[in-house]
Amino acid sequence: PHAVIRPFLLSAAELESGPEGFDARKATGGNTYAGLHFRIQASPLDCTGCEVCTHACPTSALTMTPLPKALESGHEKFWNFAMKVPNRGARFDPFTLKGSQFQQPLMEFSGACEGCGETPYAKLITQMFGKRLIVANATGCSSIWGGTAGWVPYTKDKETGRGVAWGNSLFEDNAEFGLGQFLAVRQRRMQLKDRVKAALAKASAAMTPELRGGLEQWLEYSDDRAITEKIAPSLVDLLQAEKSAAPEIAEVLRLADLLMKPSMWMFGGDGWANDIGYGGIDHVLAGGHDVKICVFDTEVYSNTGGQSSKATPMGAVAKFAQGGRAVQKKDMGALFMKYGNIYVASCAIGANFKQTVQAFTEAENYDGPAIVVCYSPCIEHRTKTGLSQMSLDQKEAVECGYWPLYRYNPALRGAGENPFQLDGKKLTGDVMKFLIKQNRYAQLARAAPELAEELQAKLSAHLKERHDAMRAQASAEVAPSANNAASGAAGQQLLILYGSDTGVTEQLAKKFSGMCAERGLRVQKVCDLDEVSEVDDLVAVSKDTLAVIMCSTCGHGDFPQNASIFWSSLSSPDVAPGALRGVRFCVFGMGDRSYTDSFCEAAHLIEKRMGELGASKALEMGIGDDRDEDKWETGFSKWLPDFWSCVKAAEPADEGAPKAPMFDVKIHEGATLVPQQICPPGATLLEVGESRRMTPADYERDIRHFSLVTKGKDFPFDLGDAVAIYYENLAEDVDAALQWFGLEGDAVATVSCLSDNVSDRHRRAFEKRVTIRQVFTEMLDLFGRPTKSFCSDLARFATSATEKKALQKIASAEGAEEWKKVVDGSQSFFDICKQFPSARPPLDQLISILPLTKPRLYSIASSPFYAPGVLDLTIVINQWKA
Repeated sequence: PHAVIRPFLLSAAELESGPEGFDARKATGGNTYAGLHFRIQASPLDCTGCEVCTHACPTSALTMTPLPKALESGHEKFWNFAMKVPNRGARFDPFTLKGSQFQQPLMEFSGACEGCGETPYAKLITQMFGKRLIVANATGCSSIWGGTAGWVPYTKDKETGRGVAWGNSLFEDNAEFGLGQFLAVRQRRMQLKDRVKAALAKASAAMTPELRGGLEQWLEYSDDRAITEKIAPSLVDLLQAEKSAAPEIAEVLRLADLLMKPSMWMFGGDGWANDIGYGGIDHVLAGGHDVKICVFDTEVYSNTGGQSSKATPMGAVAKFAQGGRAVQKKDMGALFMKYGNIYVASCAIGANFKQTVQAFTEAENYDGPAIVVCYSPCIEHRTKTGLSQMSLDQKEAVECGYWPLYRYNPALRGAGENPFQLDGKKLTGDVMKFLIKQNRYAQLARAAPELAEELQAKLSAHLKERHDAMRAQASAEVAPSANNAASGAAGQQLLILYGSDTGVTEQLAKKFSGMCAERGLRVQKVCDLDEVSEVDDLVAVSKDTLAVIMCSTCGHGDFPQNASIFWSSLSSPDVAPGALRGVRFCVFGMGDRSYTDSFCEAAHLIEKRMGELGASKALEMGIGDDRDEDKWETGFSKWLPDFWSCVKAAEPADEGAPKAPMFDVKIHEGATLVPQQICPPGATLLEVGESRRMTPADYERDIRHFSLVTKGKDFPFDLGDAVAIYYENLAEDVDAALQWFGLEGDAVATVSCLSDNVSDRHRRAFEKRVTIRQVFTEMLDLFGRPTKSFCSDLARFATSATEKKALQKIASAEGAEEWKKVVDGSQSFFDICKQFPSARPPLDQLISILPLTKPRLYSIASSPFYAPGVLDLTIVINQWKA
């Protein structure tokens, strides 16, 4: 929970160079962790001894050690060494639970009380948004530990030099102060847009193509925080280099600090939010501005000018409420939800880490005002265990209903979903037992037992009523949106979960979702397994729903990165027997049978464990084998009829017309773009240092030595690992395809994702403008082995009835002989297109129906210790003619 203890990932070479005694475990969890070793390290000289981490650790792997012994064991040296190891946060999505924790915390060692419940939230926000974060901090505890005289705990990212811009205002006007910051930044960014437009209009000829294309692209994406964070640094470098070419370019450079759209948050405590600053907060949020507020709610603020704070709960003893507060605490979340257009969340990080990450992510992404209220145990609670069990206190507060967990996202209403999501649905604790642990409640019980009993009974009844009301609110029906009403889906409800490492299983899951929708099935959600990592989450989302789990296996039995937390939770011995009773599920596994010891092991383990926990299996597991004739599609096509039968799905109404495209393509006439290599998520661009044929020229096989340069790149590996290489289609093949489809290769395009069911690789690639040639060269598997489903999709575009019928037959069970000819002839997707010339899909449809190129795995033939800075491969190149 605090920055004094952090996870580190090290390469084998880094681990070897560490001080004696510094060890680490081999990191597991898919390609993201390949070649890396994992260690948790604490700073002994910065540790406050709060013990929170030891109680928060689910496996009791952490123990407290006296400082002299820790220093004697070398932990000061270990910490100093670990801090010099490159931060590998860029490998992870910072808006996920695990990914956020590998980001450098930009709020480090504060002046807060040991075990403070406020600082973990501030630290987390800096890990998620810190490199573009501007904070307006209300006076109070968070301004004291956040801006202690002489030093501040906020720091800068060691890779980029960017960090938190922090300012403190008076207690009573921080919301107004933060709004002023927001309006000033908005005005300056409007000026910046005007200057960029002027520079393109007047000084375009003086710019290099790189700068001109970069500014055009920035104008298109200027309001996207994540994208501008990526493109701003290179733009600043170009502007700096070309500022003397024209005064308009220099003027853009003057405002270049705002090329990156900042994240603007306000921090403050419960006294600011409930009492003295409430009017300002209400004014700012009601104004509809795109501002974000984080309230650290300790419930014990007392400087209210002679009256008890409205943040004090009923029955609690506080300043100006020495006889116990006689009225209920103000419910800020409920008040702000009434507006209907404000994102509101209530969090307790120790009770549900993932929910807190989700709330901050959703608040940041919401196009409008947002407030997140965070339960923050305080030393003034005077809990019997102090703050050493702060995270467990938060968990207990949620389990007994004292503190609610929910998220209210108005954007969901537009999709026909209930905007209110109750994340703490089940109450298992005892409110009275929770209250009596805190002296602010126990004190009244000692002084006036009858009054305490009366007030605490009223509080308990109020909490139950509140929880019942929230359950009703979360289960309320929502009027369907125009999109949902048009779909008319009324069949079996499905939850589709996937675990995917290279993106193939994710693509299949999202394609499968579309197939289910065509048959009238209601797809509740398509998400990775880690999104339902808690057993209670899985039970909740699976109510009256069939859970379809699609999971690949990485290497020799590893779970994909986005399924590892799910499996860790599911396989825990602490999960109660029968915990999944009532859950219906089925599994489709993806693998490669050449891995005989671990073929589809992840899927098998999930199926077995869910059965052990009482879940009922709806049908036998399907297997997609990369070694089959039609790869995974062979097993998928075999499994599908059984699935349709299981869910009683009707045949889709299909008149053979093209389906709605999943992408929109906008061509920018006259635009400039110097293409940059599209790097798939999790991949690294490496230069080929050598490509040398090792066999004689007249030998029938070309056996080649490839050497990839890893020097200066973060690309660790171990001897015996395999490397996945993404290939490019040959230039002459791409030219032929572009000509065939009547496309201009150098045309600059913006590709927008229209469907939720597109892969992360698509989304990442289309975060910036691309040329059509890039899409054909680096993304589409146009020259790979075709699938039957592609033939079925292509038939929809055939204007010749004869060709349409022939394509439909190839895709059908009756067309086995025709399909065998396709396979035996080593035909490609493009060969099929040329064979049926009347079927020429437009670009948006081509991107929708063609799969992405898949990486090829090769065994590494070198050791990083023997040959540092290079990665060697020995590859046999096969050539054949169709």
